[in-house]
Amino acid sequence: MFCGTEDQVAEVEELAADGWPRAIAVYAAKNGVSAVEAYALVHEVSPEVASFALENEVSAVEADNHLNDTVCIPADFDQNNKLDHHPIIVIPGFWPQDLLNPPTCEELRQRHTGSEGAELPNAGLFTEGVDPVPDFWDQHLTARIDWSSKDRLDTLIQKNVFPVMKRLSEESICKPNGCVLVTHSTGDLIASKWFDEGPDMLAAAGLENVNIVASFDFAGAAGGVELTDLILGLLSVKDAATTLLGSFGFLTSVSETVLENFLTWLMSEFLFDTDEGVRREDMGIMQDLVINEARNNRFRDDNRVPRLRIASEAPPEARAFHAMSKLIQVRTWVNTFIAFANRPRDWWKIGRGSNDGTVSSHSACGATSIGGFTRCSRNLGFDGNREKKRGAAPQRLKPNHFPLIVSDQYHHLQIWSGEYLGESWLPWGKPARKLKRGSELNQSGADAVSEQISPAAKVYQIIQSAGSE
Repeated sequence: MFCGTEDQVAEVEELAADGWPRAIAVYAAKNGVSAVEAYALVHEVSPEVASFALENEVSAVEADNHLNDTVCIPADFDQNNKLDHHPIIVIPGFWPQDLLNPPTCEELRQRHTGSEGAELPNAGLFTEGVDPVPDFWDQHLTARIDWSSKDRLDTLIQKNVFPVMKRLSEESICKPNGCVLVTHSTGDLIASKWFDEGPDMLAAAGLENVNIVASFDFAGAAGGVELTDLILGLLSVKDAATTLLGSFGFLTSVSETVLENFLTWLMSEFLFDTDEGVRREDMGIMQDLVINEARNNRFRDDNRVPRLRIASEAPPEARAFHAMSKLIQVRTWVNTFIAFANRPRDWWKIGRGSNDGTVSSHSACGATSIGGFTRCSRNLGFDGNREKKRGAAPQRLKPNHFPLIVSDQYHHLQIWSGEYLGESWLPWGKPARKLKRGSELNQSGADAVSEQISPAAKVYQIIQSAGSE
């Protein structure tokens, strides 16, 4: 009970009714200051932090971390989807604009208010200031993990992934039936890192692990990306050449300009338009997507979450992606030749392989090693060809990785967009049985084309049907 003047008591009651903490309301009334000023004085924080903490009902520490971009507060969970049988958590992929304009925590938190990215015919793959998550998934998800491509993998796990998982655990969102993870591209690498380190992080915070029953990985990039190899390799060459030639007095303004112009052109073709010089250390998570770096991440083999792979091959109609796919094939051939030059028994892995215009099949399928693979499984090609082909598919996939849907009608961005563009195919056998026993997948190996729906829509249908049994 607060004992004060009649006006003070009335002010306390009014502030408390508005949702302010009662202790702050009392302090404000006693000292004749606003609630924000009272909070700032009591907790010894800035008025900006105080205002954010009170408005968003978070602690002063959480507000301070968020506004200083050290640990981000996630966007609100979608209340309409929280009670789904299997709530969906989405981790989007690489977002090129972040490298030039790193988003703040608050900008990431508001990113869901945009619309999905659109292809550009020239120079870059996305429009600026929009949402990396397609509208199809935005309307079905419960939670999303937004992150900045400017950050390295270890940083964003602490900064962006842990806060979402912490809240999911605290609110028991994934009980009793478990949540489903949907990832795209680099989101696959982030998910792999979380499955490796996340349970220990939650346990250290005194929380239960989040029960994730399956991960649907579209165009998964956890095995590394050839384009990243190429771009970062050229940046390293440029830096080394600049240093070496300069030390011998050979570097002139002309030669330096030639090197810089070539890198600028390469960036504009595959990432973004920029007139600024870019260094390797400025490339954020791209440094973690270099093939050797990505494949050197020794994630736990005892992770029991099924990693269900959705992979594609870029069609000729998607000109920008199809052109990139040819460049990726050259890089894949070089990588496989180097990797297996001293291992004659693995000569069959040398080749150009298939890719979706950004990610190669060895990564998208979840293969244990790089290789010029043209399919994820021996008995199913990206074009639906079920004739068995030896040497075309990986001999081994990572633990609990299973090809689920393949197609040759979707490029890297389209594969999870929800728009139907053509045929996609489901494998027979173990992957189908692993996902859903007694289903139409197990009985007939039915193709998604028979229902005229996109791979993304097929995945959502599978998630929904798993909840209706």
